[in-house]
Amino acid sequence: SVAASNILFTLESEKASDSAVFSMEEGSSSHAVNSLPANQTTELRLKMSARAGVDQRSYSITINEQYDSPEYKNATDKVSIDIPVRQVARMNIGSFEINPDSISVGDDANITFQINNTGKVVLYNLMAKFKADSIKENEAYIGNVKPGESGNVDVNLTGKAVTADDGKINLTISYEDENGNITEETRDFILNVNEEAETDLDITDQQMPEEENRGFNPLPVIIGGGLSSVIIASALILKKRKSKKEQM
Repeated sequence: SVAASNILFTLESEKASDSAVFSMEEGSSSHAVNSLPANQTTELRLKMSARAGVDQRSYSITINEQYDSPEYKNATDKVSIDIPVRQVARMNIGSFEINPDSISVGDDANITFQINNTGKVVLYNLMAKFKADSIKENEAYIGNVKPGESGNVDVNLTGKAVTADDGKINLTISYEDENGNITEETRDFILNVNEEAETDLDITDQQMPEEENRGFNPLPVIIGGGLSSVIIASALILKKRKSKKEQM
């Protein structure tokens, strides 16, 4: 190596959508070093930030060098380095549709809503878990949701015990990044669970005679009995007449 002087370092960021990905948080993108002896090093510390909205991946920064040496004037060189950009996952939840909005112990309520990916990264293995003292725990698996897309949640919750608090159901939404790191966010909504409704099996007094009458009607028996009497009486009269004729 040879000694160098009047060294100028200029940083140039890769562009995305015609705009630089990285920018200096303070100061200039060019930095000067007066001289650097042969086989020596120097250190520059720079603070840069990535532009909001760029995709999550690695972007390059090119370091352009200009310097003087004993053999060359205004010599140039450059080197590129790749810097990974991480995006923070973002999501929001649509309105809850709860049908019905209150249930009895043992009954079900249907819960539907959307989870919207408002960030720049994929939400992997998106899940929704429901928990409260008044319901049976349940969960719904949504899967992977790409940026700008939505996942639908449709689940039934069963009443387990009468609501003893304000009726809040705890909702935990979890997802993973590309490295498998899990992030959880919590929400809540209201679903009241009431006492199980009793089944009314009472029968009114007016119904009983009707049922009895439908089951047994004495009129045919009475008529039948009367008819039998007539037949028996007729038989006796005929018998008497026959006896008189035999005597004659």
